[in-house]
Amino acid sequence: FLGIVQIIVYTGAIMVLFLYVLMMLNLNAKDESKKQNLSKFIGIFSAGILFVGMLGAYKGLSQSNVVQNIDSSIGLTKNL
Repeated sequence: FLGIVQIIVYTGAIMVLFLYVLMMLNLNAKDESKKQNLSKFIGIFSAGILFVGMLGAYKGLSQSNVVQNIDSSIGLTKNL
C-alpha cells in the first residue's frame, strides 16, 4: 500500500512540474499587455504587504525569546 501511495504522489508531483513548465513556455508577450492595471496594482500591493509582514516577523524575533539553557544531550541515541 505504501509503495503504491508513493508512486501516486511522485507521479502527481512530476505531472505538476510538467504542467508548470508548459504554462511557462506558453506565455505570450503580446497577451501580457492585455492585463488591467488594477490587477497589476493588487499583485504588487499584496506582495508588499507580505514583505512588510515577513520583515516585521523577522524584527520581532529577539535573542531574549530563545532559551539559553539548551541541553546538548537531547536526541542522542545513548539516552534512548
